[in-house]
Amino acid sequence: AAVPTTAGPPMGRPAALAHPMGLELVDGPVMPGNRLGVTEDAAMFAENRGQVAGPARFVSLFGPPVWLTDEGLRLRVFPPSREPHRGGGASSSAPPVSVTGAHVFLSFEGIEQDARLVGIDRATTRANYFIGDDPKHWVSHVPTWSRVRYSSLYPGIDVDIHGTPGRPEYDLIVAPGADLGAVVVRVEGAGRVSLQPNGELRIETAGGVLRQAPPRTWEEDGDGRAHSIPCGYCLLDSTHYAFEAPGRHDNRRLIVDPMLVYSTLLGSSGADDARSVAVDATGAAVVVGETAG
Repeated sequence: AAVPTTAGPPMGRPAALAHPMGLELVDGPVMPGNRLGVTEDAAMFAENRGQVAGPARFVSLFGPPVWLTDEGLRLRVFPPSREPHRGGGASSSAPPVSVTGAHVFLSFEGIEQDARLVGIDRATTRANYFIGDDPKHWVSHVPTWSRVRYSSLYPGIDVDIHGTPGRPEYDLIVAPGADLGAVVVRVEGAGRVSLQPNGELRIETAGGVLRQAPPRTWEEDGDGRAHSIPCGYCLLDSTHYAFEAPGRHDNRRLIVDPMLVYSTLLGSSGADDARSVAVDATGAAVVVGETAG
Protein backbone atom coordinates (compact mmCIF):
# COMPACT_ATOMS: atom_id res chain seq x y z
CA ALA A 1 0.00 0.00 0.00
CA ALA A 2 1.20 3.49 -0.71
CA VAL A 3 2.12 5.88 2.06
CA PRO A 4 -0.65 8.53 2.49
CA THR A 5 -0.17 11.52 0.22
CA THR A 6 1.07 14.73 1.80
CA ALA A 7 -1.12 17.80 1.60
CA GLY A 8 1.45 19.68 -0.46
CA PRO A 9 5.15 20.28 -1.08
CA PRO A 10 7.18 20.54 2.15
CA MET A 11 8.73 23.79 3.25
CA GLY A 12 12.21 24.03 1.76
CA ARG A 13 14.07 21.23 0.02
CA PRO A 14 13.17 17.94 1.73
CA ALA A 15 16.06 15.95 3.17
CA ALA A 16 15.25 12.53 1.77
CA LEU A 17 16.89 9.88 -0.37
CA ALA A 18 17.45 11.33 -3.85
CA HIS A 19 16.80 9.24 -6.95
CA PRO A 20 18.77 9.41 -10.20
CA MET A 21 15.66 10.81 -11.85
CA GLY A 22 15.27 13.44 -9.13
CA LEU A 23 12.66 11.55 -7.08
CA GLU A 24 12.80 12.38 -3.40
CA LEU A 25 9.32 11.73 -2.13
CA VAL A 26 6.73 9.12 -3.13
CA ASP A 27 3.24 9.69 -1.77
CA GLY A 28 4.38 11.14 1.51
CA PRO A 29 7.37 11.30 3.82
CA VAL A 30 10.07 8.66 3.62
CA MET A 31 9.75 6.60 6.77
CA PRO A 32 12.56 4.73 8.56
CA GLY A 33 12.83 1.20 7.18
CA ASN A 34 10.70 2.14 4.16
CA ARG A 35 12.75 4.71 2.34
CA LEU A 36 10.67 5.00 -0.79
CA GLY A 37 7.29 4.17 0.68
CA VAL A 38 6.32 1.79 -2.14
CA THR A 39 7.23 -1.68 -3.29
CA GLU A 40 10.05 -1.96 -5.82
CA ASP A 41 9.00 -5.41 -7.03
CA ALA A 42 7.44 -3.98 -10.20
CA ALA A 43 8.62 -1.28 -12.54
CA MET A 44 6.79 2.02 -12.24
CA PHE A 45 6.69 4.86 -14.74
CA ALA A 46 5.77 8.46 -14.07
CA GLU A 47 4.33 10.80 -16.66
CA ASN A 48 6.90 13.40 -17.66
CA ARG A 49 5.43 16.74 -16.65
CA GLY A 50 8.65 18.67 -16.97
CA GLN A 51 10.64 16.91 -14.25
CA VAL A 52 12.94 15.47 -16.96
CA ALA A 53 14.18 17.51 -19.91
CA GLY A 54 13.85 16.13 -23.40
CA PRO A 55 11.29 14.12 -25.36
CA ALA A 56 10.53 11.48 -22.70
CA ARG A 57 6.81 10.92 -22.19
CA PHE A 58 7.24 8.53 -19.25
CA VAL A 59 10.23 7.96 -16.93
CA SER A 60 11.06 5.04 -14.64
CA LEU A 61 11.13 5.45 -10.87
CA PHE A 62 13.39 2.57 -9.81
CA GLY A 63 16.40 0.74 -11.19
CA PRO A 64 18.57 2.00 -14.05
CA PRO A 65 16.88 4.97 -15.75
CA VAL A 66 14.45 4.18 -18.56
CA TRP A 67 12.86 6.94 -20.62
CA LEU A 68 9.92 6.18 -22.92
CA THR A 69 9.62 8.45 -25.97
CA ASP A 70 7.15 8.33 -28.84
CA GLU A 71 9.68 6.30 -30.85
CA GLY A 72 11.00 3.84 -28.26
CA LEU A 73 13.03 3.20 -25.10
CA ARG A 74 16.05 5.19 -24.03
CA LEU A 75 18.14 3.33 -21.43
CA ARG A 76 21.09 4.31 -19.24
CA VAL A 77 23.65 1.52 -18.86
CA PHE A 78 26.22 1.75 -16.05
CA PRO A 79 29.58 -0.02 -16.02
CA PRO A 80 30.56 -2.57 -13.35
CA SER A 81 31.82 -0.71 -10.30
CA ARG A 82 32.94 -1.87 -6.89
CA GLU A 83 33.64 0.47 -4.02
CA PRO A 84 35.96 -0.41 -1.11
CA HIS A 85 34.37 -0.91 2.26
CA ARG A 86 34.21 2.30 4.26
CA GLY A 87 34.98 1.38 7.86
CA GLY A 88 32.99 2.96 10.63
CA GLY A 89 29.78 3.35 8.63
CA ALA A 90 28.73 5.80 5.95
CA SER A 91 28.14 9.45 6.63
CA SER A 92 27.30 12.58 4.67
CA SER A 93 31.02 13.48 4.68
CA ALA A 94 31.95 10.38 2.67
CA PRO A 95 33.37 11.31 -0.74
CA PRO A 96 30.84 10.81 -3.57
CA VAL A 97 31.37 8.11 -6.15
CA SER A 98 30.75 9.29 -9.73
CA VAL A 99 29.56 6.57 -12.09
CA THR A 100 29.48 7.26 -15.81
CA GLY A 101 27.34 5.31 -18.21
CA ALA A 102 26.13 5.00 -21.78
CA HIS A 103 22.82 5.94 -23.37
CA VAL A 104 21.19 3.27 -25.53
CA PHE A 105 18.12 3.98 -27.63
CA LEU A 106 15.89 1.15 -28.86
CA SER A 107 13.62 2.77 -31.43
CA PHE A 108 10.80 1.16 -33.39
CA GLU A 109 11.14 1.89 -37.10
CA GLY A 110 8.36 2.30 -39.64
CA ILE A 111 5.69 2.93 -37.00
CA GLU A 112 2.19 4.21 -37.69
CA GLN A 113 1.69 7.98 -37.62
CA ASP A 114 -1.35 7.64 -35.35
CA ALA A 115 0.43 5.42 -32.78
CA ARG A 116 -0.16 6.56 -29.20
CA LEU A 117 1.85 6.12 -25.99
CA VAL A 118 -0.50 5.75 -23.01
CA GLY A 119 -0.44 4.46 -19.45
CA ILE A 120 -2.82 1.50 -19.02
CA ASP A 121 -2.24 0.17 -15.47
CA ARG A 122 -2.41 3.20 -13.21
CA ALA A 123 -0.86 2.88 -9.76
CA THR A 124 -2.25 4.44 -6.59
CA THR A 125 1.12 6.06 -5.92
CA ARG A 126 1.93 9.57 -7.12
CA ALA A 127 5.48 10.90 -7.46
CA ASN A 128 6.77 14.26 -6.28
CA TYR A 129 9.98 15.74 -7.74
CA PHE A 130 11.68 18.45 -5.67
CA ILE A 131 14.74 19.36 -7.71
CA GLY A 132 16.85 22.31 -6.60
CA ASP A 133 15.87 25.03 -4.16
CA ASP A 134 13.40 26.91 -6.36
CA PRO A 135 9.82 25.70 -5.82
CA LYS A 136 8.95 26.88 -9.34
CA HIS A 137 10.93 23.91 -10.64
CA TRP A 138 9.22 21.38 -8.41
CA VAL A 139 6.71 18.95 -9.91
CA SER A 140 4.26 17.20 -7.60
CA HIS A 141 1.38 14.71 -7.68
CA VAL A 142 2.61 13.07 -10.88
CA PRO A 143 0.56 9.99 -11.86
CA THR A 144 2.45 6.69 -12.07
CA TRP A 145 1.78 3.54 -14.06
CA SER A 146 2.97 -0.07 -13.81
CA ARG A 147 2.42 -0.63 -17.53
CA VAL A 148 2.65 1.72 -20.50
CA ARG A 149 1.39 0.89 -23.99
CA TYR A 150 2.45 1.90 -27.48
CA SER A 151 -1.02 1.54 -28.99
CA SER A 152 -1.30 0.68 -32.71
CA LEU A 153 2.46 1.00 -33.15
CA TYR A 154 2.15 -1.16 -36.26
CA PRO A 155 -1.04 -2.38 -37.98
CA GLY A 156 -2.61 -4.81 -35.50
CA ILE A 157 0.36 -4.62 -33.11
CA ASP A 158 0.63 -2.97 -29.67
CA VAL A 159 3.77 -2.90 -27.52
CA ASP A 160 3.47 -2.96 -23.71
CA ILE A 161 6.29 -1.77 -21.43
CA HIS A 162 6.49 -3.26 -17.92
CA GLY A 163 8.83 -5.46 -15.86
CA THR A 164 10.81 -5.09 -12.67
CA PRO A 165 13.50 -2.53 -11.78
CA GLY A 166 16.61 -3.30 -13.82
CA ARG A 167 14.69 -5.78 -16.00
CA PRO A 168 12.38 -3.84 -18.29
CA GLU A 169 10.24 -5.87 -20.65
CA TYR A 170 8.40 -4.98 -23.81
CA ASP A 171 5.61 -7.27 -24.97
CA LEU A 172 4.67 -7.39 -28.64
CA ILE A 173 0.91 -8.02 -28.76
CA VAL A 174 0.14 -9.19 -32.27
CA ALA A 175 -3.49 -9.49 -33.37
CA PRO A 176 -4.60 -12.41 -35.56
CA GLY A 177 -3.47 -11.79 -39.13
CA ALA A 178 -1.02 -9.01 -38.20
CA ASP A 179 2.55 -9.24 -39.49
CA LEU A 180 5.16 -9.82 -36.77
CA GLY A 181 7.84 -9.10 -39.39
CA ALA A 182 6.74 -5.46 -39.47
CA VAL A 183 8.42 -4.88 -36.10
CA VAL A 184 11.96 -3.59 -36.64
CA VAL A 185 14.06 -2.26 -33.75
CA ARG A 186 17.01 0.06 -34.29
CA VAL A 187 19.82 0.13 -31.71
CA GLU A 188 21.65 3.42 -31.17
CA GLY A 189 24.52 4.03 -28.73
CA ALA A 190 25.91 0.50 -28.86
CA GLY A 191 29.38 -0.55 -29.90
CA ARG A 192 28.29 -3.97 -31.12
CA VAL A 193 25.06 -5.93 -31.52
CA SER A 194 25.35 -9.70 -31.91
CA LEU A 195 23.22 -12.82 -31.86
CA GLN A 196 24.62 -15.55 -29.59
CA PRO A 197 24.48 -19.32 -30.28
CA ASN A 198 21.89 -19.74 -27.50
CA GLY A 199 19.58 -17.24 -29.22
CA GLU A 200 20.39 -14.36 -26.88
CA LEU A 201 20.71 -10.86 -28.34
CA ARG A 202 23.76 -9.10 -26.92
CA ILE A 203 24.11 -5.30 -27.02
CA GLU A 204 27.57 -4.10 -25.99
CA THR A 205 27.98 -0.49 -24.85
CA ALA A 206 30.63 1.67 -23.21
CA GLY A 207 28.65 1.38 -19.96
CA GLY A 208 28.17 -2.38 -19.95
CA VAL A 209 26.17 -5.06 -21.71
CA LEU A 210 22.44 -5.31 -22.34
CA ARG A 211 21.25 -8.87 -22.90
CA GLN A 212 17.94 -10.03 -24.30
CA ALA A 213 17.18 -13.68 -23.69
CA PRO A 214 15.22 -15.54 -26.36
CA PRO A 215 11.72 -14.10 -26.01
CA ARG A 216 9.05 -16.04 -24.18
CA THR A 217 6.37 -16.42 -26.83
CA TRP A 218 2.89 -17.87 -26.87
CA GLU A 219 -0.29 -17.69 -28.90
CA GLU A 220 -3.86 -17.84 -27.66
CA ASP A 221 -6.45 -20.17 -29.12
CA GLY A 222 -10.15 -19.44 -29.48
CA ASP A 223 -10.77 -20.42 -25.84
CA GLY A 224 -8.08 -18.05 -24.56
CA ARG A 225 -5.64 -20.83 -23.69
CA ALA A 226 -1.95 -20.04 -24.16
CA HIS A 227 0.32 -22.28 -26.24
CA SER A 228 4.09 -21.69 -26.16
CA ILE A 229 5.83 -21.54 -29.53
CA PRO A 230 9.46 -20.94 -30.54
CA CYS A 231 10.48 -17.40 -31.41
CA GLY A 232 13.83 -15.72 -31.96
CA TYR A 233 15.61 -12.57 -33.00
CA CYS A 234 16.63 -11.90 -36.56
CA LEU A 235 19.69 -9.67 -36.89
CA LEU A 236 19.08 -7.56 -40.01
CA ASP A 237 22.37 -5.64 -39.93
CA SER A 238 24.77 -4.15 -37.37
CA THR A 239 22.12 -1.87 -35.84
CA HIS A 240 18.70 -3.44 -36.61
CA TYR A 241 16.91 -6.57 -35.45
CA ALA A 242 13.48 -8.12 -35.89
CA PHE A 243 11.54 -11.16 -34.64
CA GLU A 244 10.55 -14.43 -36.27
CA ALA A 245 8.11 -17.11 -35.11
CA PRO A 246 8.00 -19.66 -37.93
CA GLY A 247 5.50 -21.95 -36.20
CA ARG A 248 2.89 -19.28 -35.62
CA HIS A 249 -0.79 -19.74 -36.55
CA ASP A 250 -1.89 -16.54 -38.28
CA ASN A 251 -5.44 -16.83 -36.95
CA ARG A 252 -4.29 -16.64 -33.31
CA ARG A 253 -3.27 -13.74 -31.08
CA LEU A 254 0.49 -13.79 -30.49
CA ILE A 255 2.47 -12.46 -27.50
CA VAL A 256 6.25 -12.00 -27.77
CA ASP A 257 7.93 -11.13 -24.47
CA PRO A 258 11.65 -10.23 -24.51
CA MET A 259 13.43 -9.16 -21.31
CA LEU A 260 16.32 -6.71 -21.09
CA VAL A 261 18.96 -7.62 -18.50
CA TYR A 262 21.69 -5.21 -17.45
CA SER A 263 25.01 -7.04 -17.06
CA THR A 264 26.36 -4.41 -14.69
CA LEU A 265 27.03 -4.06 -11.00
CA LEU A 266 27.05 -1.11 -8.66
CA GLY A 267 28.15 -2.10 -5.18
CA SER A 268 29.55 -5.37 -3.87
CA SER A 269 28.70 -8.92 -2.96
CA GLY A 270 28.11 -7.84 0.64
CA ALA A 271 25.75 -5.33 2.23
CA ASP A 272 25.27 -2.07 0.32
CA ASP A 273 23.68 1.09 1.69
CA ALA A 274 23.07 4.03 -0.67
CA ARG A 275 22.41 7.12 1.45
CA SER A 276 21.97 9.53 -1.46
CA VAL A 277 21.89 9.36 -5.24
CA ALA A 278 21.84 12.30 -7.63
CA VAL A 279 22.73 13.26 -11.19
CA ASP A 280 25.43 15.84 -11.96
CA ALA A 281 25.54 18.32 -14.86
CA THR A 282 27.11 15.73 -17.19
CA GLY A 283 24.37 13.17 -16.55
CA ALA A 284 26.59 10.91 -14.41
CA ALA A 285 25.09 9.34 -11.32
CA VAL A 286 26.71 10.29 -7.98
CA VAL A 287 26.23 7.74 -5.21
CA VAL A 288 27.07 8.35 -1.55
CA GLY A 289 26.87 5.48 0.89
CA GLU A 290 28.57 2.37 2.20
CA THR A 291 29.41 -0.99 0.66
CA ALA A 292 30.95 -4.02 2.29
CA GLY A 293 32.47 -7.12 0.78
